[in-house]
Amino acid sequence: MKLALLSAGAPRHGRNLTKQWQGISDEHSWGWDVEFLEWVDNRGYDDYDFNVFDWCVWVGCFERVFEFMGQFQGPHHAALWVGTDLLQHGELVARGYSDPFDNATIHLADAPNLQEEARELTHCDIGYVRSIPPICYAPTPIPSWSHVLGYVPSNRESFFRYEWFCELAHDYHDITFHLLGRSDSPKPEGLENVVLEKEISGEDKRLLFESCFSYLRPCEHDGVGLTLIECGQMGRHIFHSDTRIPYVQPARNVGEIEFWLDTCLERRLPP
Repeated sequence: MKLALLSAGAPRHGRNLTKQWQGISDEHSWGWDVEFLEWVDNRGYDDYDFNVFDWCVWVGCFERVFEFMGQFQGPHHAALWVGTDLLQHGELVARGYSDPFDNATIHLADAPNLQEEARELTHCDIGYVRSIPPICYAPTPIPSWSHVLGYVPSNRESFFRYEWFCELAHDYHDITFHLLGRSDSPKPEGLENVVLEKEISGEDKRLLFESCFSYLRPCEHDGVGLTLIECGQMGRHIFHSDTRIPYVQPARNVGEIEFWLDTCLERRLPP
């Protein structure tokens, strides 16, 4: 069986799933051929022949992806909801757009809270597929209380609360805020304690994550992302705007984040 994974909005997630599924297939001799199809600027997916695939798995159902699925009669389609996409389609439906959710044979979500929301939106059965990082980290002692990790991709500043990070950096001069996903963006003026990190992997990634005592993800809407799981495995404090996620500290506004940051810094204990 030949599977294609596609993700213009969450490519890291899509690449990790591709490697994992191929590895599982190889281990059990299932005979799957799993390929990740990269989104090409100004071309999209126009250069790919979808008829050679049995299944297309869309990791992140952004914009009018269900219309796009309907254009291909060859493969079956599976939709994996990851968080942001639910907001987009909720807005489309609220405006009266008849979203063709049935063009996906299977619907999945990577968090229980997203399962519930996707079911209410689509009126379809929603399966659950856990996000599993490619490497399982072990808990490590927190080496210092002066580094915090965050994720704010370029061109998504509002959704991932970039201004909140800048406000926090202004209020906490002794903490360095490492922001993933912004290496091609200008550094904020007057905030020397904000470091824009490049896309990293392997040992560099492990060392960066270990150096931080907390991971902040105060985004507008989300599931359970890979970085959240990885930092949780290491035994780091997790701040998230969705308090339905187990064991996270609430991060629904700057004041709330600062309250729990102060608590962490006062106690200096692992979660």
